[in-house]
Amino acid sequence: MTDANINVAVRLTFASAGAVELDDVGLLRFPRLPDAPAIYRLELASQVGSRVYVGQAARLRRRVNGYRNPGPPSQTTNNRMNPVLCQHLEAGENVTISWATVAEMTCGNHTAALNLADSFDRTLAESAAVVAARAAGETLLNVVKVGAIELSG
Repeated sequence: MTDANINVAVRLTFASAGAVELDDVGLLRFPRLPDAPAIYRLELASQVGSRVYVGQAARLRRRVNGYRNPGPPSQTTNNRMNPVLCQHLEAGENVTISWATVAEMTCGNHTAALNLADSFDRTLAESAAVVAARAAGETLLNVVKVGAIELSG
């Protein structure tokens, strides 16, 4: 690339997978999802508004299973989001999940598919979805780490 300016646009479209529920023993139950690289969006809707979490996964089905069974403390997002999702559903509110397995990037006059199996491409698509949600005024549940400081979306 010889240009000193970078002009990049990212396009992805989320498809609704459906509702997230609690099963008979109080564990999260997700709708059937592909076991493929994806960007996903959890929307927690309530009477006072909605909150959104945007994430990425090398294997989406496996990723959401981490929310159902959070595991050790090192799985910080799983351990942070599991009680948020469960408490929201226990209060009678709704949680839905949507996903995108296809994304593209336009850089200058060149458009190409993003390879969501590649972590750099996935991070670019996830970041674009987070920034778009923030620009739309949505309340984000994402946490960004800057050094030792955590910032909420």
